[in-house]
Amino acid sequence: MFLKKRTKSTCVLIASIFVVVATICGGWELLRQRYVSPTQDFIASHMMNPNHTIATYLKPSVSQNPDIVAGKEALLESVGLWMAYNLKQNNQTEFDKNLNTLQSFFTAPEHYWYWKLEPDGTSQVTTNALGDDLRLLNVLLHAYDVWGNEAYLKEARLISQTLQQETAVNGYLVDYHNFADGTSAATLNLAYIDIEAFERMNFYELMDDATLQRYTSLLKSLPQDSVFYPQRYNVKTGQYESVEEVNMTEQLIAAIHVHEAGQMPTKLLDFLRQQYEQQGKIVGRYDRSSLKGTVPYESPSVYALAAMLFMDSNDSKWAGKMIERMLQFRDQDSRYPGGYVFGGDTHAFDNLFPLLAEQQWKTDKRNR
Repeated sequence: MFLKKRTKSTCVLIASIFVVVATICGGWELLRQRYVSPTQDFIASHMMNPNHTIATYLKPSVSQNPDIVAGKEALLESVGLWMAYNLKQNNQTEFDKNLNTLQSFFTAPEHYWYWKLEPDGTSQVTTNALGDDLRLLNVLLHAYDVWGNEAYLKEARLISQTLQQETAVNGYLVDYHNFADGTSAATLNLAYIDIEAFERMNFYELMDDATLQRYTSLLKSLPQDSVFYPQRYNVKTGQYESVEEVNMTEQLIAAIHVHEAGQMPTKLLDFLRQQYEQQGKIVGRYDRSSLKGTVPYESPSVYALAAMLFMDSNDSKWAGKMIERMLQFRDQDSRYPGGYVFGGDTHAFDNLFPLLAEQQWKTDKRNR
């Protein structure tokens, strides 16, 4: 009897030691992986088409313009954000399922990715979308770093070769290329200059050093005369171009890339703090000259991207404020727990960007 009790006690002690060691040697990583946001469940339950593509909107509707997404049409943007989340969750099974969706529906015979699909998975477009392409390339290469599956590197290499060989104008990738008629945009949106993606492409010899430096220089040489960044770079004239009404989603993504290039987006960060302190909110669009909001609405994705930018800039206080405000927009419709749903509808990116920001916040908070 004594031996049995001693053995049981010893086992409990060993188990306790194992838990402590596991926590020290990687337990926080396991805890991170176990956290499942209710927004993940909302997307999986309410935003998935039967073919496993992500519907852009909750409500069905028919597009009246082939260049504008509607209803249950699916965006490449959503695939990239969802796979980025799969990667952060260390969920290779779901990641591979989405890679299959990407290859089955979004990958054209000419080795580019359609920027959007019909709800049934067919494509009526013949153009790519550079910002979405680069996000996905980055995710695939990062996944190869983590899991070593050659299929990720192969897909990234095929798409990268097509982009650089078929779509470049004057040495720069541009916003889009039409593979049916061979026409291309003349501009490169600054929100698309994904330095992290370019650095990974460079590491895997999918982009040479000179090209990487050329893109990095574009972000390091931005005009400093405004809180806001220019919207785009004209690859034919060599000039930055601005619009008077700025989209905060674009501004924040551009600022994240500016930070990746080694520059602190100080003016924009200060503007975000000031707006939130004085107005109690950050709206979706602003006038470039007056710095006044031009719309009344707030967006969960704007707060998500602002939180990411503050986290990247090591400002946990303001990142927390942005996360707190973002989460106030969740669960507004009791029919859709976990969703950022308003008036019975929502856009996929208003759930996917918050999902990524929430995941990053949980991870950073545990690491502090």
